[in-house]
Amino acid sequence: MKTTQRTMGQMTRRMIVQYAGVVQDFNPVHYDEQFARAAGLPNVIAQGPLTVALALDALVAEHGSTSIRSLSFRLKSPVFPGDTIYARTTVTDVRASKSRPNQGIVTTKTEGYKADGTVFLSFERVSLVPRRGAGVKAAR
Repeated sequence: MKTTQRTMGQMTRRMIVQYAGVVQDFNPVHYDEQFARAAGLPNVIAQGPLTVALALDALVAEHGSTSIRSLSFRLKSPVFPGDTIYARTTVTDVRASKSRPNQGIVTTKTEGYKADGTVFLSFERVSLVPRRGAGVKAAR
């Protein structure tokens, strides 16, 4: 099956604080370094949903925007300001939809990892896509 890799960029404190403001997540572990250290962390950490959103963005940039039928993810390790993060996506299954003959079902597995190889998240996405030669119709 096909595997692709994409650089998501460097996590910054600004990204973390801006995301906190957007989603109203004011847990001090995301913006207060002294609090984070008292909690046993070396620095503030990025919100898990922020890292998932960045990985999904990389997946969509590589594979296009399709109708997501299911998404399950697991956060495995914190991401800190300064970490350069990447996404590696593998297509694990492709099959025809039984209920929608003009559509196919594609399953992908994505791992987000840091420059040192540490995997910080993994997720599986099942998408509904137009089948080749079936014409383009919007997924419902």
